[in-house]
Amino acid sequence: MKPLLPGIWQWSWFSEEKQLDFNGLFLTVGEHKILVDPPPMTAEASTFIRRQGQLDYIIVTNRDHAREAGACQSDFRCQLQVPDVDAPQMDLKPSKTFKDGELLPGGLWQGRRTEGAGPRRTLACGRTCLVASPWPWPWPWRWLWGRDCG
Repeated sequence: MKPLLPGIWQWSWFSEEKQLDFNGLFLTVGEHKILVDPPPMTAEASTFIRRQGQLDYIIVTNRDHAREAGACQSDFRCQLQVPDVDAPQMDLKPSKTFKDGELLPGGLWQGRRTEGAGPRRTLACGRTCLVASPWPWPWPWRWLWGRDCG
């Protein structure tokens, strides 16, 4: 697990097929413990997360990021939330769906921007924006962390 900011860790899994790293986030926000877009997890990452206490939620930001969310939901016995527009196209059984711009557990906010050079997904926690941006277009989506939104 790579610490990005206080309460935010990242782990990566290299896809031989796509020839790129898929990244997942583990967040501790107040009393909430949340996974975002989990790719396959090493035993080390799983142990690290378990040592932090009971995982509360898994948030999947879009249908292409379902990855290991179902396996993590079963393994960690937590709630799974996915975008309502993507849920019908996912092989997951979410606990809840959410709309674009809806406030999520832990005070997170997820939105989609389409202006500028291309679409972006933004997950914001307080004043910290975690931006998933295509680079190079259209692959891979990379997390650019620590941008002050305030």
